[in-house]
Amino acid sequence: MKTVLPDRLKTWPKTEMVTNETKTQNNYNCPLQCRVIVGGHRWDLLLGFLRLLTISRVEENYGFVKKQFNLFMLSFVGLLLLLLGIDYFLVDRFFLKRIEKLIAFTKEVGLKRDTSLAIEMDGSDELKTLAVSTNQMLKEIDQANQNVKMMDERYRLMMEATNDGYLDIWVKKQEAYISPEWRQLIGYRGDDGHQLFEDYFSKIHCDGKKRLEQRFADIFSGRVDYFEEEYRVISELHGIIWVYHRGKVVQRDQNNQPLRFISTISDITTRKINEEEVLFLSYSDPLTRLKNRDFMKLQFESLKYQQDDHYFMIMCDINGLKLTNDAFGHQEGDQVLIAVSTVLRRSCRPTDIIARWPGDEFVILLKDINQDQVCQLIREITEEIAKIRDFHLNVSVAIGYAESSDALKSPEEVLNLAESRMYRNKLMASSSSRNATIRSLAWTSVCTDQMRSLDRNADRFAGKNTVVLGFSVDPQPSKSVWARALCLKQLKILSDFNPLGAVAQAYGIFSDEHGASKRANILINETGMVIWVKKYEIRTLPDVEEVLGKI
Repeated sequence: MKTVLPDRLKTWPKTEMVTNETKTQNNYNCPLQCRVIVGGHRWDLLLGFLRLLTISRVEENYGFVKKQFNLFMLSFVGLLLLLLGIDYFLVDRFFLKRIEKLIAFTKEVGLKRDTSLAIEMDGSDELKTLAVSTNQMLKEIDQANQNVKMMDERYRLMMEATNDGYLDIWVKKQEAYISPEWRQLIGYRGDDGHQLFEDYFSKIHCDGKKRLEQRFADIFSGRVDYFEEEYRVISELHGIIWVYHRGKVVQRDQNNQPLRFISTISDITTRKINEEEVLFLSYSDPLTRLKNRDFMKLQFESLKYQQDDHYFMIMCDINGLKLTNDAFGHQEGDQVLIAVSTVLRRSCRPTDIIARWPGDEFVILLKDINQDQVCQLIREITEEIAKIRDFHLNVSVAIGYAESSDALKSPEEVLNLAESRMYRNKLMASSSSRNATIRSLAWTSVCTDQMRSLDRNADRFAGKNTVVLGFSVDPQPSKSVWARALCLKQLKILSDFNPLGAVAQAYGIFSDEHGASKRANILINETGMVIWVKKYEIRTLPDVEEVLGKI
């Protein structure tokens, strides 16, 4: 018999019938988690009852769940409102605004670039700790900036005080940075580092360019680190100036090749001028401005190391210079030395070295010259010196020369030979030189005869109770030399030199034209009155007998 289920139960899950014969049990899930075992007939009534009971229980559970869900939603909305309130009154006020303050502070520091600023933050949480750390960091940065500024200021003042420039060279890039003051001083041009690099080397004076190229090659090749050199550069403002350049390689690549070279440049022009002046004074004669013996000795040392060098030496000695010093004073003797040195400088070549030897001697070192040229030079010097007419005595020199050779192995030996030949020539010419000196001292032979006549008749004048005196405008030292040269024994010769011609002017016998006294004989009594005067032509010898007759 077939069982028919009601329509409202057709949707329920199907069940199986379990018979006693199968001895099998199957479990089926249902809202009541019940297990139905159907056996026998009219089982559909029981099943329908159970299903009705299940539906009522589901409806009861649905109402409970709905109630719980509504309660949950109310709780969730309340909690959400509570969180929003906490966020507005607590998070936004005590957290987000403080974060915004910190962000604004950092932006202010970045815009103003002022590390001395500080932020105030209340509370004791992590934001407060972050603010304190930020202030500490800014304080340390500010202190570091102050140290950098102080060092920069100290360096700038030091550069200004020492007039130094700063040069930074990037070797491989061939770029350079030159401090603005030094760029203006030298006149470096260039819109970029490479142009400055090229212009720097173009300003180096040609005299030292090759030497500096080698020194810089040593730096750029990595053979040396430190650079120190003095050289000249061409300045647009000051012409040629001396610079002292020193620096060091501060950066190298992995192959030990230099990348960066930093250095300072100093203007040492004044120092070099002073050094040259000191050197000139050390090796020069202050009177004649010629080289001195010490400088010539240095040349001798250099010649010893130049074995193949051929040279001549000339030695000169001024005749009668001691007599000039004794007769007319050292001032006139100095002028004689200056005049002779001027002739030597004018006659010799620029490459010849002229030195004043001690006293009245001169030494000339000549290279790249032959014997005929040396002899011609000696003749020229002798003739030019003989033309000097500015002094009381005729000026002349004795000269000797020698040539370097295998027999004369040192400069001292060459000089000794030249000196020996000079003294030999001096002795040969000494007689004529002395006679010329005496004639110069006596001015003319008439003066000599007049003085000697008075000296020979001194006893006759004494017999008439008269003292014989001679005077002229020559200085006192010359009077003594003159008296010895003329062999005067009794005649006293007085000087009318200081003030010049004062006695002659007093007696009316001074010649303004010649700057000397005229030739005259004057008789003066014991009271100082002039009792007789007679003037003569400068070439006329006075008659001593006429004078004796007037007494």
